[in-house]
Amino acid sequence: MTLLYYRGLIALLIVLLPINVMAQSFDFGIEVQQNYNSVEKYESQDKYHPDNLALSIVDINNDTSNIYLSKFNMANNLEIPLYLRFNWRRRWFLDMKMSHCAYNLSMEGVVNYNDQYYYDNYGTYDDYMTDANANGFPNADSTDYTNYINAAKDINESEIRTTEQFRLLNLTANAGVRFLPHKSVKMFVGMGFSVKQKFRKNLYNYIDFSNPYIHDVRIVNSGLDWYAERSTYYNIIVGAEFYRFRASAYFQTMVSYTFPHVVPFQEVVYKSPSTAFDVSSSYGFSLSANLFSVDVGKRVKKDDVSSDEIIISNIRREKDKFDLGFRYDRRILNDLTSYYELPDQKLTILDVDTVLLNDNGTFYEALDMEMVKLGAIKRIEWNGRFTGFLDIYITKRLGVRGGISGSKLTYDISSTQLKAIAIDKDSMGLQYMYAENTPRISYAVYRKKVNVVDITGDVTFKVVDRDLFSLSLWAGIGITGFAYTDLNKKGNPKGINELDIYNKFDNWYIGFDSLDFKIHQGELDMNLTDSPSELMAKVDAPGNEYDLDPQDRRFIFPSLRFGIDANIERFVVGFGMDMSFGQMDRFLLSNYSSFYMSIGYKLWSR
Repeated sequence: MTLLYYRGLIALLIVLLPINVMAQSFDFGIEVQQNYNSVEKYESQDKYHPDNLALSIVDINNDTSNIYLSKFNMANNLEIPLYLRFNWRRRWFLDMKMSHCAYNLSMEGVVNYNDQYYYDNYGTYDDYMTDANANGFPNADSTDYTNYINAAKDINESEIRTTEQFRLLNLTANAGVRFLPHKSVKMFVGMGFSVKQKFRKNLYNYIDFSNPYIHDVRIVNSGLDWYAERSTYYNIIVGAEFYRFRASAYFQTMVSYTFPHVVPFQEVVYKSPSTAFDVSSSYGFSLSANLFSVDVGKRVKKDDVSSDEIIISNIRREKDKFDLGFRYDRRILNDLTSYYELPDQKLTILDVDTVLLNDNGTFYEALDMEMVKLGAIKRIEWNGRFTGFLDIYITKRLGVRGGISGSKLTYDISSTQLKAIAIDKDSMGLQYMYAENTPRISYAVYRKKVNVVDITGDVTFKVVDRDLFSLSLWAGIGITGFAYTDLNKKGNPKGINELDIYNKFDNWYIGFDSLDFKIHQGELDMNLTDSPSELMAKVDAPGNEYDLDPQDRRFIFPSLRFGIDANIERFVVGFGMDMSFGQMDRFLLSNYSSFYMSIGYKLWSR
C-alpha cells in the first residue's frame, strides 16, 4: 500500500507540473461528502439462478454444496477529501482530490446441495414413478416429482451472510466549466474519473454460514471475491460556487475492477469467473471550502501617468516570543504492523477445558478446545488527535515546541480460530464431536481499543516570515504511551473477540492474569484432518515453547516526527508524519507510522 501511494504521488506531481504552468490560479481546500452507495445484481429475484452461483464446495460427506448470492447492501458513509483545484481564465477548472474512507459491504444468499445430491438421496424421476405406482398413485407426473424435490431442497437449504469492512484510497480527477462568470453565485458542471484502491490493512471479513457440514469456513472466505482490490468509476458533478465555497451533487458508476482469483483450498470445486454483483454505483452531495488560494502568473503594473506609489504589504515581523494554542490532527494514512507478520513469527494459543457431555443419559468426559493463531494487522481505525501546544521562539526564525495530545486507536490482528469438542467415546482415542458449528475453523480477529497519549518536543524553523503569513518546518521526538482499555466483547460483530480465549490472552498480555494456556511460537498448520491429539501435540512440539521475557511487553515507546506548517494570522494549517523509533512493545506490535493533516488556532500569541 505504501509503495502504491508513493508511486501515485510521483505520477500526480508529474501531471500537475504542466497543469500548474498553464493555470491562472489554484485553490487548496477540504470537502465534506455524503455518499449513498448501491450494489445490484441483475438476476436477484430467482435465488437459484445460475448467474447467482458464486461458489461450489465439497463438504465432509463428499457432497457438493452450491452458494448463491443475490442480496447486496453497501452502507452509506461520509468522506472528507482534500482537493487541489486549477482554474483558467476561460471558466475551466480541474479538480484533483484525494481521500480515504471506510466502507461496509454485506452480501446474502442461500446454500444448498446440487441436483445430483437429490437424485442420489431422494431418487430420480423414474425411481419416483416406480414408488408412486407401487404405493397406489398411478396419476403422479413430473409436476409432482418437481414439488417433491423442491420440498426436499427447502428442508436442506441453509443461509449465508457475509460482511466486509474495508477502506478505499480514492484518487479523483474531475474537469468542468463555470457559468455566469460575472455573478456572485456561479453554476458549474463537470465529469471525470475516480480510481479506488482497497487498503489491505483496513479489512474485516466475516461469514455467518449456517451449513452444518462445512466445518472449515476458510474455504468460503478465500473463494468469494468480496470487493474489488482496485476499481475505476466514471463521475458526473453539478453544483454552485459562492466565492470560496461550493455545494454540489454527483453520481458515479463503476466501469472496471480488478481482484485476485485465488482459491487455495481443494474443497472448492467451482468458482464464478464474475463478480458477485453486477453494478456498483453511488450518488451524493458535498460542501467544500478553499483553505487558501494562490494566483499564478499575475503581475502588478504601475500606472505611468499616476504619481501614487504602490506599496506591497510584505513587511517582515518582529521576533515573536511564544504562541499557545491547540490543533486537531486528522489522520490520512496509518500503517501499524504486528510482531506476527512473518510466518516464522506466528503465535498460536490453545486453551483446553474438561467438560462433562451427556449422550442419551451416558456422561462422557470431553475436552472443550479453543485455538487461535495470530497474524498480521487487518484493520486500523485511528481517530483524530487533539493537541495543546506551546511554541517558544529562541531567535527570529528558530524555536522549540512542546505538546501533549490524546487520541483513540482501534486495531484488529487477524486470527485463524478453531472451536471444537473432543471426546474419547469408544476407546479409539480423542475424536472430534461433529455437531452444529463444531468443530469449526474460520478467520476472525483479535480487536484492541486503546487510548494513545503523546508527549512531544520539536524544533521549528521559519523558512518564510511575513506580516500575516509564515511557513515553518519542524522535526522532533515524542514519547507515545498506550493506555489499554478493557477487551470489549459487547457490540462487536461476529468474528471479533468471540471466543473466551481472546479474553484470557488479553488479561495475560496486559499483566492481569498468569499464563494458564499453552503458547506455540512459529507456523502451525491448523486443519481437521489431524486428530485432536495430533493438533495438541503440534502445540507442544519441542523448540516452539514461549521464551519471551514478560518484561518485553511495554506500552511506552519513542517516536520520530517531522512536518510543515503554514501560519495565517492565528490559524495553522499543516501536514505531519509520526513514526515509532525501534520496536514498539517488542511482543505484539512492531512499529507504526501515521501521516496527517493539521488545523489549529493560537489562543495566545506574543
